[in-house]
Amino acid sequence: THIETRHSTHRPGRSAPTPRNRFLTQGLGHAHRVGGESLYSNRNDRLNIDFSVQRAAFPEAQTVDPRIIEIAPGSCNERHKHAHESIFFVLEGRGEVMVGENWNSVKKGDLAFVPRWIMHQTRNTSEKNPMRILAVTDFGFTSAILGNYDKRTRLALAGSDASVEN
Repeated sequence: THIETRHSTHRPGRSAPTPRNRFLTQGLGHAHRVGGESLYSNRNDRLNIDFSVQRAAFPEAQTVDPRIIEIAPGSCNERHKHAHESIFFVLEGRGEVMVGENWNSVKKGDLAFVPRWIMHQTRNTSEKNPMRILAVTDFGFTSAILGNYDKRTRLALAGSDASVEN
């Protein structure tokens, strides 16, 4: 599976953009392969958690911190909260996003917003296909002010802002 990123105009004297076989995103007039640094993953069968997070490779980004979240079929990520805001764009799959106490159904092409310090979780409702989400956060900006607070939001690291409820 892939997303094709194409420039909207073709300039004479340049070759036309071609489809790529990996996730691509647009940035500063050129395409970047997504799948930079692996940030975090967790699998906990008792809590039905199975997901991974990778940073999208945008070295020019100073405030936003784009990430790709992949959630295994029938699984979820950790229920947690953090100091940064997040906008989720569903790249592939379908599922539910809990924000506060409200669960919202989402599918490919949908957006969800998670405010600062609100408990949230995402669940993949497909039993056979992974769910992929582009999460655009202001982690870079927030951590510049607060320091690296990310470890306390992670269940596998016994973080105080992660929950063992599902």
